[in-house]
Amino acid sequence: MITPVGVGVATISVRATDERGGFVETSFEVTVFDPTAPPDIVSNSPVSIAEASDLVIEASITGIIRAATLFYRQGGQINFTVTSMSASGGGFQAIIPGNDVTSRGVEYYIAATNELGVSGRNPLSGVSSVQVEVSDVVKLQAQPGGTAQTGYRLFSVPIDLTDKSATAVLEDDLGEYDITQWRFYSVAANQIKVQFSNTSLMSPGQGFWLIVREQGKRISTGAGTSNLTDNDFSITLHSQWNLIGNPFNFDIPVSNLSLSNSQSVELRTYTGSWNDPVNNPVTTIRPFGGYAIFNSSSTNTTLSINPDLSGGSNTLVKRSSFQGDWSLQIIAQSQAAVDGDNFLGLSSAASISWDEFDRPEPPVIGEFVSLYFPHPEWGGLSKNYCTDFRPEISDGEIWEFEVKTNIRDVVNLSFEGLNNVPSDYEACLIDATLKTSQNLRQKSKYSVAASVENPKRLQLLIGRPDFVDANLSVTQNIPQSFELSQNFPNPFNPTTTIRYGLPRAERVTLRIYNILGEEVVTLVNEELKPVGFHVAIWDGRNRNGDSVGSGIFIYQLLAGDLSMTKNMILVK
Repeated sequence: MITPVGVGVATISVRATDERGGFVETSFEVTVFDPTAPPDIVSNSPVSIAEASDLVIEASITGIIRAATLFYRQGGQINFTVTSMSASGGGFQAIIPGNDVTSRGVEYYIAATNELGVSGRNPLSGVSSVQVEVSDVVKLQAQPGGTAQTGYRLFSVPIDLTDKSATAVLEDDLGEYDITQWRFYSVAANQIKVQFSNTSLMSPGQGFWLIVREQGKRISTGAGTSNLTDNDFSITLHSQWNLIGNPFNFDIPVSNLSLSNSQSVELRTYTGSWNDPVNNPVTTIRPFGGYAIFNSSSTNTTLSINPDLSGGSNTLVKRSSFQGDWSLQIIAQSQAAVDGDNFLGLSSAASISWDEFDRPEPPVIGEFVSLYFPHPEWGGLSKNYCTDFRPEISDGEIWEFEVKTNIRDVVNLSFEGLNNVPSDYEACLIDATLKTSQNLRQKSKYSVAASVENPKRLQLLIGRPDFVDANLSVTQNIPQSFELSQNFPNPFNPTTTIRYGLPRAERVTLRIYNILGEEVVTLVNEELKPVGFHVAIWDGRNRNGDSVGSGIFIYQLLAGDLSMTKNMILVK
């Protein structure tokens, strides 16, 4: 059936004459069509609708229309469902069933063909978006429970909430705010963490820190609407680190994100520790997830999120994996806290100064350990970096890094990937303060005592043997006699470092005694140590692993026939 719809109006006059010469004249209007013009389509559909309700799509279409078709899909889908529109009240109508009206939002466009086969569509490109009103959206995965740093997660909401307060969103699921049961933070422009209930509003696109003591807690958002999907969603980023979230209730590839200042987009995510940016970059942002992004500009910039998954990729996205000559990973751990996103190495594409391979050290949360490469001389907004790649290495290179923690315990370092370093290069760790060194190919683990106030600085030498030996001679002297240094720090709580020097190789025993002369723990037991300086760390625990109380303790060094002792004070 062909249904005519007008595009213009003309007046026609008709005169009728009878046999006597009399006449009657009348005029009337008729519809005039341009069959070569595409149909003009105007949608008369609602801008929002309740979830699970049938959505009626109505349109006025000009021309002699052979067929009108509705193409629709949920937000985040690639393929459209196709249905014919029927003539209704001088226009056209079709229904999107309630099963497709969800918190993802609804997208559609209308196409029509006239009698000559000329087609038109509305909108001319892209889609129209209808917001869906929801009573609630529930996060499918429960929050991990715990009180250690590993329990923290980055969190966001994937809809535009009616009540954006953290109180409305969280207390019905987690109970009244109690820092012994759960904690919630936003991050201000000055990089300071702001705690509940003074956090920023839970607007779409904003990320937050959340930790919950009890296992199995699920978060529901409360009432709100899906965000429009017919245009990019914009998030304003202040300088340095920002926490963001996915404003849509479906996965979006990072290739759909772009920055107004033309920086490449790299996100970091946290699942008990920061993701590995070299081998495991963030490639997708997920509903309810949170992400950290660094704005290296001193002014605000805009992050745009394109929800159309049928388009091409953004060419400014960071490479998906490291492309270089070799890399070495340093993992720092103290108790449950782990910092493992630290990489150094070589890439011919790198620069001796800052380049895209050098990533800022991400923010810390809770009880943390942080390892980073300090580079204030690069002049960037970040002074510390979790990666440091160099363009070449001739005889050798020196990487300096620091370790800090707010945990009063030993920090254990492990160096992974030494097999990636060319076999004709040596890898040596130098502790210049203690005048000690360690061949990492022989022993790839090292322990240090550090704090926020006194970060531990170390050097990593990688190069040919002559280069390493030359630098070792500068930082390390061979002791002329047996030495047992005063522990540092002293007094201490709970960790301290004991340094001793050997003018020749000896079997060494190092024990801790209490003031009564009772053995507390043996730190080194009849181990053959080479010439040079060595260190041992005591964590304030006895041989059974139990923490000891405050008091004066005696540490004794046995090296061959030599015995030396000193006192130290543990204060709790």
